[in-house]
Amino acid sequence: EFGHWLDLRHTFESGCTYPNDFVDDTPPCDYFLDGYICPASDTSTVALNCEGDLINTENYMDYAGSAGCYRMFTEGQVERMYDVLYHPSRVTLWQDENLMATGLEEYCSPSVSVAEEAQVKLKIFPNPFVDVLTLEVTAFNGFVRIFDTQGRMVEAKRIKHAGGDLTLDLASLESGMFSIVVEHESGDSRWHSERIIKQ
Repeated sequence: EFGHWLDLRHTFESGCTYPNDFVDDTPPCDYFLDGYICPASDTSTVALNCEGDLINTENYMDYAGSAGCYRMFTEGQVERMYDVLYHPSRVTLWQDENLMATGLEEYCSPSVSVAEEAQVKLKIFPNPFVDVLTLEVTAFNGFVRIFDTQGRMVEAKRIKHAGGDLTLDLASLESGMFSIVVEHESGDSRWHSERIIKQ
């Protein structure tokens, strides 16, 4: 359930078809159709999916692990969970202020909470917008992520920009309210979050 809270789906979501759970490094599978279980050994060649590939039965998001072989998330799943932790509704969980207020700062590595909001100097306009959003930003190398009101990431772009106006074509988004998170690449970890509205 914690994986669901961090935007993970079951690895067998939609059966043995793509996009399955929307994570590239989890093999598609169909738990309810195939009824596979934990492998008998580390060298076991079962269970196989509809494409003949080994199923990741040890994954926390697959029911087979409940028999005793739960032990992992994939790198792709971890990346998806990290993305969700930068959503405005969750980012405060691991900021210094919250860790101190809840008495957890001594249990958390300093590297957990390195983000400093508003150090990414930018202006976002127009807001509301129709199809194109413009970011007036200083030199920037990092990520722009957009989340809907339910916390689902609906757009993600990796951007290297020398500075000045940067336009984002968001015509594919439906009308509504979103949050945009602009984050420098790791090592710098500066970010900016703002609510935007598409007409």
